[in-house]
Amino acid sequence: MVSIVIFVFINSVILVRHSQFNAQILLTNVAYEVGLAVREAQVYGLGVRDAGSGNFSASYGVHFEGGAGTLSSFQIFRDIPENSIDCTSTSPGLSCYESNELLENKQMNGGYTIADFCLIEGGATSCKSTGALFADIVFTRPNPDAAIRSNTSVTWTSVVITVASRENTTREVTVTNTGQISVQ
Repeated sequence: MVSIVIFVFINSVILVRHSQFNAQILLTNVAYEVGLAVREAQVYGLGVRDAGSGNFSASYGVHFEGGAGTLSSFQIFRDIPENSIDCTSTSPGLSCYESNELLENKQMNGGYTIADFCLIEGGATSCKSTGALFADIVFTRPNPDAAIRSNTSVTWTSVVITVASRENTTREVTVTNTGQISVQ
């Protein structure tokens, strides 16, 4: 009888821990998907990809929209210099992303969201939760470095994207202006 109680207790602990472990693995996978989308834009920006009509001068980037609430999607885009907004310019306030430049809309499923993003420059920080309207991470050939833009500046040194699960556990994807992408 005692051995049955011990057996039931151990199995119940294992089952509870297994679901927590599984949830952590799935959250980490979603964070890596966000990091890989940024890496995909970086590869497009470094390589030669036709932006249409023989135009090879486009920049490529990832766009995260700000505002209230959490995000369930983000966009991979190509910035065509002939359009009205040129990401290679230094004027803040304008997003590089325009709807006609969309390559792929990345939808996050399973209750996972982008809870926040924070742009960092030295001691200054601007987050979605505190008023940043967007974050654009843009790569322009032949430079592997990222241009990180928002409505307040075009000179951010890094952006930290917080991916959250329904259980409010989080992982962070950090992209620096040197092109490094990391998941923690």
